[in-house]
Amino acid sequence: MLSLSASILTASLLQPLQDFFVADLNVTFSVNGYPCKPISQVTSEDFFFDGLSKEGKTFAIFRASLAVGNVQTFPGLLTLRGSQ
Repeated sequence: MLSLSASILTASLLQPLQDFFVADLNVTFSVNGYPCKPISQVTSEDFFFDGLSKEGKTFAIFRASLAVGNVQTFPGLLTLRGSQ
């Protein structure tokens, strides 16, 4: 009985799960963050962040630098669920 109900539940899903989510920056930011951009509008530029190629401020104590990026500069970051 349990496997029958699980198969019915699986068959009733109307939309397949998305493998990636890109922030739609054309929509107003809300409490829940940016909504996902429709797959048909996603481009390769959404997954490109040039901030890693620029020299950041170096912290002398740790001898390390930090590259700062967020969902406004790197919309594909929403894919990693790191923007919320």
